[in-house]
Amino acid sequence: MVDVVSQPVGGTSSSVLGPFHNHDSQLQANGVDLTNGQAGERTWLHGRVVDINGKPVANAELDFWQNADNGLYPAQDPAQDPHNLRCKIHCEADGSFELLTIRPHPYTVPTDGPVGAMLAAAKRSIWRPAHYHVIVSAPSYVGLVTELFSAGSAYIDNDTVFGVREGLIVDFKPCQNAEVAKRYNLQAPFNEVQFEFCLVKQN
Repeated sequence: MVDVVSQPVGGTSSSVLGPFHNHDSQLQANGVDLTNGQAGERTWLHGRVVDINGKPVANAELDFWQNADNGLYPAQDPAQDPHNLRCKIHCEADGSFELLTIRPHPYTVPTDGPVGAMLAAAKRSIWRPAHYHVIVSAPSYVGLVTELFSAGSAYIDNDTVFGVREGLIVDFKPCQNAEVAKRYNLQAPFNEVQFEFCLVKQN
């Protein structure tokens, strides 16, 4: 509720930060391939960062992270590289960004300690739907902490942390783009997710 009532009017909906964000994600080139040979459905995530008038926000920064094909984040899985499936990238002058990643999976929140006891007492699901985490920032704009949720994912209607917003649900569409397939050495079709983040100017 605090998240919902505190976000500025007119921009992309915010969502929860979650416990697995790291501030030391490495800056990568726009268009980075994060897959590094690991399992998972290849997904081309691309779009733009714009202001509330639809004008591009040049050189905005995206801080991106997600879970691996086994449903775990690096902090939960010592077999993963600590920087697996996370990065920071700078958008182009036209606000565009892209990266290659994998399709995320639903996962359970930790159930040990008082949070687990509270969820059990409330008889709430312990599951989160499949999603990407993104922080979008740019000078003179209000920072955006948000998530992109996979349409049709299990638990999208009963996210344990109430993070889903209608405007943050995205389709994973089959893509046959030959140029993108060649650039990332992909077999078509692969997944495509397109999204436009909208930032609000600071007062």
